[in-house]
Amino acid sequence: MPMSTQDRLSWRRWNLDYTKRLLANDPESQMARAVLSCWPARIQHALGTRFGLTKDEPTTEPETRTYTAFCHQRNGVGTIWIGTVEVPIRDYREDEQMEAVYQARCACARDWGWHFEAADGSSREDISEIVCMGLAEGDVTIAMWDDTHLE
Repeated sequence: MPMSTQDRLSWRRWNLDYTKRLLANDPESQMARAVLSCWPARIQHALGTRFGLTKDEPTTEPETRTYTAFCHQRNGVGTIWIGTVEVPIRDYREDEQMEAVYQARCACARDWGWHFEAADGSSREDISEIVCMGLAEGDVTIAMWDDTHLE
């Protein structure tokens, strides 16, 4: 079940407070650096400046993130679609990944030629029977794949 907006804000405040405590105690520690790296660039810059870790120039952050997605028919029949999608970077990784799953399912439907006619006469991707089994961050090169056992 997805978190409510109130729960997300509470977690975000707690995580930000935790990050600040780590930075206040030992800003050079590996844990502090790791936790700081989880935040978007603008927050990293603000916290880094506050705790003396960064220069005054803001860091540049890519505006999108690439995911490699693995999609399949809901009934488990057929091949597994593997492709990449780019989504806007968001403050909450869960929202970003949900967008990546949606884009992957749409791209898979386009590649497989699965469409339906909408009420207004336009054609749209039919993603109702496509599931995204997983996401890998980045444009991953598949070295070997054998799904013949699924036939």
